Amino acid sequence: MFSYYLEVSEKRINVSILVLISVLVGTESAEVNILREACTSLKLKLEEEKLVLAALKQSGQMASAAAITLQLEVDKCRAARVFHEMNEKKVREMMSELPKKLQKVAQKANEAKSLAQAAQAELLEA
Repeated sequence: MFSYYLEVSEKRINVSILVLISVLVGTESAEVNILREACTSLKLKLEEEKLVLAALKQSGQMASAAAITLQLEVDKCRAARVFHEMNEKKVREMMSELPKKLQKVAQKANEAKSLAQAAQAELLEA
């Protein structure tokens, strides 16, 4: 009877871990998608600014303000990429720790199961 509760608890722990993993992956996936969209938007803006700059150069005018804007957009894109890479690294680290945590949980469940079996055997002998 006690082993049934241990199995149920172990299943609940496993389900909770899977839900946690799912939530983490979903959250990080959403952030990645947002960053990808931002990066695409910034690339489009960058291409537009490059065209404007080329037109100004052809007409013999300097477009220092546009160049500064372009540099800012490039810097934003680079910052977004760095942020994305940091989030990916954090997710990889968390994912690498999960098997260890799962193993510890399984060990504790096995220990509890062994203790329960020992207690049950003592009860039967008594």
